[in-house]
Amino acid sequence: MINCERHITTQAAFERICKTFEQEQLKPNFVSHGQDLKTYQCILEDKAINTTFTGCGKGLGLQSQVSAAFEAFEHCVGFRSVKKLYNQKKTSLLKRFRIRSTRLLHRKRYITAQHLSTTLLPAKNLLGTLPTHHQP
Repeated sequence: MINCERHITTQAAFERICKTFEQEQLKPNFVSHGQDLKTYQCILEDKAINTTFTGCGKGLGLQSQVSAAFEAFEHCVGFRSVKKLYNQKKTSLLKRFRIRSTRLLHRKRYITAQHLSTTLLPAKNLLGTLPTHHQP
């Protein structure tokens, strides 16, 4: 069995992660700590979503820099995955709400904030907050 994390050299790993950053349009900023024995922190900027991700390196020198870069990228990928899943769930819930509200309007009922809170109560845990609708 091959340990994929230790299969290539530190230099090759650094080149790969830098190429990945370029492909994903991410900008890494490395901050070094220490004078003779340096460790690194990577602050990864994703300007498309105006968000930064931080990784702290383990080891010394280039090894620390590579470790920090991969950790910051792990945070970025995790955030993107959760955000995508959240948006899919939110879109699904909104579609169900629109269908239900259209049916109610066809029956000439008015949607009240109380009705919304009871029909969307299961969505509260998924979205964190409930939308409110105020009648004029």
